Amino acid sequence: MIVFPLSLKPTGRPIREAAAWFISGEKPAAWLEELSQWGVELAGVALLALPVAPGRKTPCGVLAVPPAGSKPAVTPRAQPYGALAGRLYLPANSRLDPEVSEDELRVVIPWHALVLHPALGPVGFRREQTLGVADLIEAPPARGRRWNSARQAESAELRLLSVESEAPASLDAVLQEAKDDIGTRKTEELPRQSDRPTDGNAGLLGKWARRQVAQTVNWLAGKVPGGAGANTWVNDVQDWARKRLDDWGSSLELARHRELLRLLRMLDTDPDEGLKYALPLKGFGARGVAEPGMKLGPREPSFSLDRVGGGRPADVWSTPWQIRAKLSEAYRKQAEREVALKRFRRAAYIYAELLGDFESAAAVLKQGRHFREAAVLYRDHLRRPIAAAHCLEEGGLLLE
Repeated sequence: MIVFPLSLKPTGRPIREAAAWFISGEKPAAWLEELSQWGVELAGVALLALPVAPGRKTPCGVLAVPPAGSKPAVTPRAQPYGALAGRLYLPANSRLDPEVSEDELRVVIPWHALVLHPALGPVGFRREQTLGVADLIEAPPARGRRWNSARQAESAELRLLSVESEAPASLDAVLQEAKDDIGTRKTEELPRQSDRPTDGNAGLLGKWARRQVAQTVNWLAGKVPGGAGANTWVNDVQDWARKRLDDWGSSLELARHRELLRLLRMLDTDPDEGLKYALPLKGFGARGVAEPGMKLGPREPSFSLDRVGGGRPADVWSTPWQIRAKLSEAYRKQAEREVALKRFRRAAYIYAELLGDFESAAAVLKQGRHFREAAVLYRDHLRRPIAAAHCLEEGGLLLE
């Protein structure tokens, strides 16, 4: 009888449908990582662990056979294998030489499964050698410690952090109540702020100014005959300065509140004009404090990487949370409108510079084919260099 040894011949392309996948690696953790992404019932996956060489127990990988009819979402790491006669597994891009019919294979193969690996050769498995996913997971060792003897922790002294109402007033109700009051009374009739400084920008600036006035008055009091306790012109200067500071702080907060309400109305009635005066809700590492202002100045509503970097003095406005929420909602509505009009740089300006949403800004820049600016956001602000590289590749900027 003439014996012909079987061998594998590569075909260069898959010639049969995949019935199993070979996952390389020595550690079961790597196999589980791949299997967890398949999206199939792992309890029905059969595993055939292949050794590195005869006589060694450390495997070089595993052949995973999913349940019949399932379509796992494999990654490029898994190599497809085809099945012949229901028990012979070989790479999908190879064939047997010489050709053997499946009936002959059922007769000559004595194992439950036979894997033809290009480097290892034939590896046979009995039925009891087939593993499951549960066999790859080992329970942690038992500890000689009792878990039902917990001790109560020492109680900490409770501290009151805040007092809030159960049902705070909605923004619409606040705006409706304030609409009839703004601009209907003379300035001198408007209620003054309390003597206590606020926590906003004006309050902080008022605290600083009061300290300067107090230091100056104390210094002058030491120079005036009669001492600090005498009723002199120094006391008149002090009273005048304090009054002016109170009036200035109150008018600043009131003017800024009116500007924010005016901005909300502009965004609703004339969004293109309102966008020019939009107040950013997110800072970018401002350096220094700019001169406080009572008006919202115009800005160029187009995305710019120079402005996103920060580094300039900023005039921070103290904005109530209700108005911040309303502005955020109006900005996002305007951004969706700009995308629909295919004005992607304006939409990116809203997302990045007004809302601080770099993810959405990079997406709309990429959609508008501004690949270089989108890649900078991915790389520098989102810390995703791979996404930046894909963005440059899609734009044809291969050298960058």
